Amino acid sequence: MKNDKTRIYSLDAIRFIAAIFVMLYHYTFSGYLLNKMSLLNFPSISYVSRYGFLGVQLFFMISGFVILMTAQNKNIITFITSRMVRLYPAFWVSVTLTALVTVFMGGGRYHIDLIQYLFNLTMISDVFHVNYIDGVYWTLLVEIKFYLCVWLLIVTKLIHRNTKLLAVFGLWSFLSLLNNYVELPKIISFFLFLEYAPYFIAGAIFYLGYKDGFTMYKIAIILITYIAACMYIDKQLIFLSQLLHSDFNQPTALFIILLFYFSLLFISIKKIEGNNLLKIMGGVTYPLYLIHENIGFMIGNIFSNHINKYILLVSIIFLMLSVSYYIYNVLEKEIARRLTRFFNSLISKIQPLITLT
Repeated sequence: MKNDKTRIYSLDAIRFIAAIFVMLYHYTFSGYLLNKMSLLNFPSISYVSRYGFLGVQLFFMISGFVILMTAQNKNIITFITSRMVRLYPAFWVSVTLTALVTVFMGGGRYHIDLIQYLFNLTMISDVFHVNYIDGVYWTLLVEIKFYLCVWLLIVTKLIHRNTKLLAVFGLWSFLSLLNNYVELPKIISFFLFLEYAPYFIAGAIFYLGYKDGFTMYKIAIILITYIAACMYIDKQLIFLSQLLHSDFNQPTALFIILLFYFSLLFISIKKIEGNNLLKIMGGVTYPLYLIHENIGFMIGNIFSNHINKYILLVSIIFLMLSVSYYIYNVLEKEIARRLTRFFNSLISKIQPLITLT
């Protein structure tokens, strides 16, 4: 196998770990406590797995790193098309699979109709006040907002002006921190998603450190994002404690976030050779994240009275990994290939018009 020189394989590994972290959080902790979405209860594991929700924050940090790296090598059109080709094929397959499983296995807990399914295919159904058919989809709207911000950096050509780019990230991180003390206008909070922005900004700065080395200014931005992240995590722990009627240890959560920062720092200064396993781990992560929650709950509920819960847990995880690999290696690649051909054909037709204007 030839290594992709632009790919950072260690990111694939921690992305996969983050997905497993989130999956265990749902299967062994939140699923049972949140309106009994899952009938399986794992009190002996939940003391650790309850912090698995933080895997989402790690995803956001990795996105900040990877998306900025991708954007610096693309123009406006290729950035948009590459993101659509990367996100939508696996998402469409996952939404369709989740919808079908819900229809045939949903029982009394899970429901879906055609309108909800069609709106979910847009990836932003929440904007239209249509419920997601799987709870994890909410994070994709946050990702899309970050893509829009990066798109603006490309349009304004700030993406290649390091001094101004760092100034933008510095101001953004300051606003995120300030939002903990002063209620900023809702339009700013919405489009700059200030609660989760620290992770994306930190990931982006770690990429710039990976690319050009670290300076005191970059380190200062990273520290600001960590302080802001800690404040938001404190609020999130209060919210989850009330929602799930469970206790969370604040120092443990903040330490886990700190480990995420050190992981990105290590990746920024230490290049790790890739191999096929790491590439596969990175590839299956996205579909695994998309399909695992409700499908896993529904399967677990059907067999909860017939199979030992630990054997069932391992079996569901193995099944989700297998299906995710098939989506990544077969379905996603084929749809992405056709979508790429479509976009290339479209770009070839409109490029002359853009040149003339």
